[in-house]
Amino acid sequence: MLIHPSVITDIKSIIAESKEKAIRAVDHQRTLMYWHIGKRIFEEEQKGQERADYGKYLTKYIASVNAVFCDYRA
Repeated sequence: MLIHPSVITDIKSIIAESKEKAIRAVDHQRTLMYWHIGKRIFEEEQKGQERADYGKYLTKYIASVNAVFCDYRA
């Protein structure tokens, strides 16, 4: 049975397109994750004040235990 060469080309294109879409989806979710983390830290540190005291306890604490919160490689 002979397979037309365009079938292989089409399959390669489908795979490449799917990989690109997957990468974009992961990048999008990672961006949302960082935004939500930053928003949550901002809310906690600001606590209703007009300006937060950045660099205080929470940010330092999260940085020190980050490996416990998430074990993934960027």
